Amino acid sequence: MFKKLLIITMVTSLMVLSFASCKNDAAKSSSTNALLTSSATKANGTSIKATAANTSSQKPVSSATATPSTAISTVNLAIGKTSLASSIYETAAWPASMANDGDYTTRWSSFDTAHSTGIEWYQVDLASTFTIDNVNIYWEVACATSYQIQVSNDAINWTTIYTTTEGVGGTDELSDLSGSGRYVRMNGTELGTIYGLSIFEFEVFGHV
Repeated sequence: MFKKLLIITMVTSLMVLSFASCKNDAAKSSSTNALLTSSATKANGTSIKATAANTSSQKPVSSATATPSTAISTVNLAIGKTSLASSIYETAAWPASMANDGDYTTRWSSFDTAHSTGIEWYQVDLASTFTIDNVNIYWEVACATSYQIQVSNDAINWTTIYTTTEGVGGTDELSDLSGSGRYVRMNGTELGTIYGLSIFEFEVFGHV
């Protein structure tokens, strides 16, 4: 009788531990997969939502990588074109050209907040005028919480075709944009971290 009670007690304890472990694993999974959603507005007043993984606890590291989007099948007009940025991090290891080279392991990085003016931008020269349909931005942890997508024919006078004040980083896939120009720019007006801004890849899609 004593052996039976001992066996029942041991089985019951194992079941309780197993149940607790499952609950902990589920909680960890839920926390790991937490998403942040930001809202934005296009130039024509249409509301847009962008969703990205919550990476607020991460630190910027050069070994990080981005995953290319498969949502858009048209040609990336920005790849390999001449690009320019407001600043380059002091080591010069992450120039503007690394954010439109087609490599999702390289990146552009601006000054950190200790050296930045508070506004950092990145632009690409498409070499010809295009109507812009979509822009994808693959952020490193150092993202902009407020920024605009702007177009221009002379890189002097800019027209805003998208704006957000609730950026959360990750991947911003901005679709159904409306505007045309030879130059396309991300104009960051509020930096999300002390590290300035950093972009793995800046993609532009459009048509003639």
